[in-house]
Amino acid sequence: MTTINNITMAARKYLKDEDRKRPFKARGPYKNRGKKLGRKPGSWKVGPDPILHDKYIKWLKHKSQAAYRKEPHDLSWEDWQEIWPDDIWFQRGTAKESLCLTMIDGEIGWTKTNCEIVTRLEQLRRHGLNRTGCKHQGRGSINKRLKDL
Repeated sequence: MTTINNITMAARKYLKDEDRKRPFKARGPYKNRGKKLGRKPGSWKVGPDPILHDKYIKWLKHKSQAAYRKEPHDLSWEDWQEIWPDDIWFQRGTAKESLCLTMIDGEIGWTKTNCEIVTRLEQLRRHGLNRTGCKHQGRGSINKRLKDL
């Protein structure tokens, strides 16, 4: 009984039978961990449709991100559904030919009349033109705006 397994097996004989067979029962905030609770479509605000639920979650994230950036956000949930119909909803993404929502005028904010859906490449081109200053070119580069200071 010099190995660890043998010592463990030898220590088990000192446990009572009910302690040996009783499974671990978590209490408190950990009691639901590890259980596969899954989705609960019956409790969703927009109903059991997973596409509508996905749209609703994206709208909430969009609204939160606008609040974080301190941008005005006047898009209601109904406006969001009109802007993103189901046929183009699945064309969103991060590839250059994917679709994304962008503002026409950045100073007005997120309103129904100031938003449009464009390709990701077009959106990156527009925001590249709106940037002020020089783009960081890599390690060791000097920002031209700070060079004169």
